[in-house]
Amino acid sequence: MTKHLEVVPDFQDTFERPAWWHRQQWLSSRPAASAPRLPMSEKMRRRAYEREGIPYPGPERSGTVQSDPQPVRSATPPHRSPKWKAANGKPHTYLVTAEGTHLVKIGIAKDPRRRLKELQTGQPMDLFLMWAVEGDYEQALHDLFAAYRHRGEWFDLRELGDPVAVVTDAMNEIKGNE
Repeated sequence: MTKHLEVVPDFQDTFERPAWWHRQQWLSSRPAASAPRLPMSEKMRRRAYEREGIPYPGPERSGTVQSDPQPVRSATPPHRSPKWKAANGKPHTYLVTAEGTHLVKIGIAKDPRRRLKELQTGQPMDLFLMWAVEGDYEQALHDLFAAYRHRGEWFDLRELGDPVAVVTDAMNEIKGNE
């Protein structure tokens, strides 16, 4: 086996090299993926958009406006069903189920639809809003169904029948006791 000094016998480092040499050595020793990249030119950016079949977002170089402008969104949000939207920020108790499971979540939110979207981001299966009622009855329902708790706010109400009917009956009982 040969040693390094046998392969390059004339090598002697004096450490008296200019700073640019050390920088160049450092840059050339880095892997290609980590090499600094220059900003993409306008021409290259247009080609990339064209290659991917995406319309270029800026106006054409000739100064004309895009041939197919984006539609303007209306300033008013789309109409939402008042049944699920919280009125004046009042809390709603809701029932959510996960597709493919028998589990239901009993929770509380000012806007159950928005809460459903928040929950959906962390779930691999689709979630569905099954039932909602105005008022804070979450703790009472959790206490009532404590024996059927699976984990956290998720319950297995299969033994009792249809979860919506069971929770509705429990809500009527809770409201009657108030």
